[in-house]
Amino acid sequence: MPLLEDSHGTAGSQEQTIHGISSTDRRLDGTVQSNSGTILAMLSELPTRQLGIDSLLPLAQFAYNSSKNATTGTTPFFANYGREPEIERTPLKAMNRIQEAEILVEQLKNLHEALRKDIEFTNERMKHYYDIKRQEAP
Repeated sequence: MPLLEDSHGTAGSQEQTIHGISSTDRRLDGTVQSNSGTILAMLSELPTRQLGIDSLLPLAQFAYNSSKNATTGTTPFFANYGREPEIERTPLKAMNRIQEAEILVEQLKNLHEALRKDIEFTNERMKHYYDIKRQEAP
């Protein structure tokens, strides 16, 4: 069975699913629909016939986590860890890790607050434009 198939069980249709979950499923909220659509698009580009999909998921996850989000303007990895991901990471030196951790925690708090404000601003802007186009009920 192909990883991605249409709602009739054949590969190559416009509406694709993973294990019966569609990116346009009406039971899902907008965030889940957007994320599942992104993941479906990423997975459809992978050469699943040559390698098992389970061996390619870490690569897809890395690509997703290192791609900038349209709303926040940062990558999911940066939002969680305060730095961009690295393919090859050198071991940290044994310095004062407690002090470094405290600094990192403070930086992450500041980053999360800035991201929260960016998301609030984006939501308010989207609401403003939605309200302009929305008509009052008769």
